[in-house]
Amino acid sequence: MKKQILILTAFTGMALAGCSNAEAVPTRVKATFVNYDNTVLYVTSLAYDGTAVYQGDTPTRPTASESHHYVFSGWDLSLEHIKVDTTFIAQYDSVINTYDVTFKNYDGSVLQSYQVEHGMDAVYSGDMPTRESTPQFSYAFTGWDKPLTNINKDEIFTAQYDETVNQYTVTFQNEDGTVLGSTTVDYGATAVYDGETPSKPSTESHHFEFLGWDISLENIQEDCVATAQFKSEINTYLVRFLNYDGEELAVQTVEYGGTAVYEGAQPTKEGNQQYSYVFTGWNGSLENVDSDRDLVAIYDQVTNQCTVTFYNDDGTKLGTSTVDYGGTAVYDGADPEKASTAKYSYTFLGWDGPLENITEDCDRHAMFSSSINEYTVTFKNYDGSILSEEIVQYGDDAFYRGETPTRSKTAQYSYTFTGWDGSLEGIVCDTVLTAQYQETINQYSVTFKDYDGAVLYVSTIDYGGTAVY
Repeated sequence: MKKQILILTAFTGMALAGCSNAEAVPTRVKATFVNYDNTVLYVTSLAYDGTAVYQGDTPTRPTASESHHYVFSGWDLSLEHIKVDTTFIAQYDSVINTYDVTFKNYDGSVLQSYQVEHGMDAVYSGDMPTRESTPQFSYAFTGWDKPLTNINKDEIFTAQYDETVNQYTVTFQNEDGTVLGSTTVDYGATAVYDGETPSKPSTESHHFEFLGWDISLENIQEDCVATAQFKSEINTYLVRFLNYDGEELAVQTVEYGGTAVYEGAQPTKEGNQQYSYVFTGWNGSLENVDSDRDLVAIYDQVTNQCTVTFYNDDGTKLGTSTVDYGGTAVYDGADPEKASTAKYSYTFLGWDGPLENITEDCDRHAMFSSSINEYTVTFKNYDGSILSEEIVQYGDDAFYRGETPTRSKTAQYSYTFTGWDGSLEGIVCDTVLTAQYQETINQYSVTFKDYDGAVLYVSTIDYGGTAVY
């Protein structure tokens, strides 16, 4: 509105400026465009006797009724040769309402589309709608999703269908193509065979077990043929493993032509003191089994062996000898020895039990005789020379039976035998006894004589001493 006032003011100014009196012809005029309710829509100025041009939005008028609407048709006056200020009023035509009617299929594809006047009924004139069947369902057109009458707005009508579950036939046949039966099931359902169990004739080496059908009977989605399937089972036979006394040790099922394998504990036969029994096999072949059969354990008779273990006197194991029951044991080692003591020496005599007719495992211990040890007592002089040797039993006393030991005197000393350097009593080992001496310093006489040989004085002094007159 402010802009319009400014324009009017400018126009007035120009009009006043261009006129010398009230009768003057204006050079420009004003055009005012108003709506049906006098609402100003647009104001402009134009040259005198020119054409008014409306440059506003297209005028509108609210709907007159539910069934009609207004359409702008122009202005109430001509827009040409405008010589005075002029107001133009928008004009309208009352037009009955029309609506877009669209017919669509289930998938949204358009089947037909046209316009219908307010309150009229829609009529579909196209081809009958269809919906392609799926493996699971078939479809029959039943109409539209809402009534086609009294159209009063744009409408979309969607084709409706009845959905029917498809059915399929499952034919059952034997492996050789013989038809055993059939059944009809809904899509996705499970077929059930209610006839006799299919069979296949046995052969010499095999028999056959019905396993089922070559296709799944669940979730059927098309017509199909189910063929019987069989598991080929080779014929089997019972092989019994028996002990010598008829005791059943194991039972095994073996395929035709196969080999039996005994997997139980090794068969045994109780022995006696003299004999043991060693399992050596069965009394028949385990191979190429073609019938039920009993296999009996057979044994070798073996003479029992006994072990004789030899021990020394102190419990040390010396060796063993293995002999047949009733045989003679042989000790083939070095003769046992027993360490001597200070008092005794020992000699191997034999064993503490017989080595003949051995009938059980047994131990034999070495036996020894003992003798009192004898020791040598050697008597030596001070210089190591042997004076005498005596043999003395352990614990006895030694006796020196030779001449009294002597030691040569020297210039300085004389020696007297006093005994031995060790005891002669209770000898318990070889012993060396050395002669002991008492040492005495020698004395000498110094004789003083006169010129004529007369003895003046005699002085006795120890070796090395000083003579005194």
